[in-house]
Amino acid sequence: PWRQWAPAAASMLRLAAPPSGHAFFFRLQLLLLLLLLAVWASFPRPSGSVYEQLLRDSLGRTVYPDSGGRYRAWMPASERLRYRRLVRDMFAFGYDGYMRHAFPADELNPILCRGRGPDRANPDNININDVLGDYSLGLVDSLTTLAVVGNVSEFRRAVSLLADRLSFDTNSTVQTFEAGIRVLGGLLSAHLLATDSRLPELRIPGYGDQLLLLARDLANRLLVAFDRSPTGIPHPRVHLQRGVPRAAGWTRTWPAPAPCCWSSPPSAGWSATPPSRARPGAPSPLCGTSGLASPACWAAR
Repeated sequence: PWRQWAPAAASMLRLAAPPSGHAFFFRLQLLLLLLLLAVWASFPRPSGSVYEQLLRDSLGRTVYPDSGGRYRAWMPASERLRYRRLVRDMFAFGYDGYMRHAFPADELNPILCRGRGPDRANPDNININDVLGDYSLGLVDSLTTLAVVGNVSEFRRAVSLLADRLSFDTNSTVQTFEAGIRVLGGLLSAHLLATDSRLPELRIPGYGDQLLLLARDLANRLLVAFDRSPTGIPHPRVHLQRGVPRAAGWTRTWPAPAPCCWSSPPSAGWSATPPSRARPGAPSPLCGTSGLASPACWAAR
């Protein structure tokens, strides 16, 4: 390539007309620039678009598109297969430990190596009670992953176990959000996989939409957090048997805000004073004037 650049460089040096007294230095700089361009042009460049050439990893290896036009990482196929096996082994280790030591509890306590469910002795322990509802959460969480990693036999067995044993008629207060995304979402996703005509290997003989029926049951229990809300904001927690708290105990129709929002102490359940009538800055029985002062406020919220 330098043979092609040499005549052009000579012509540019002759045509350059710098101010008097600086001609030598000017031409020297221009010559160095042309030499750098010639060296750059002599190196082989990868074929393809400019965008493709810019897609490089930290080691300088080029990323190329696959047959579908999607750009893949530089990792060779052998490495991808190795990491896929590692992910499968890691999941199998956790799943087998849960099934062996914890099921039908919600999750495995890794310290005691036994199952763990709601903390019924301490209802204010929302770190546990917001998530665990005595509904085999660990197995519900694992349904779709079993299908993704290709463990078809265990996927079918897990669906059968849940169809036979799972019930949401439990004495548990759960967080609406957590139960919605993890339990309701997990059941619906697994049902779609089990009934997808494009995935015949996941079909379960004798499956009669049991996961869908369980999802509908849970959805009906969670729906009271949304129905007739005075603010449109769903109640954060729902008791799976009794609904949400209200004036004289529990109701399945009207989700009340947390006690921090009320202006007077609740006598039997929640105060009947609507939050819109509370005096601004009035002290709350649990939270003080700020509404955020004590742990009891956070537990109620």
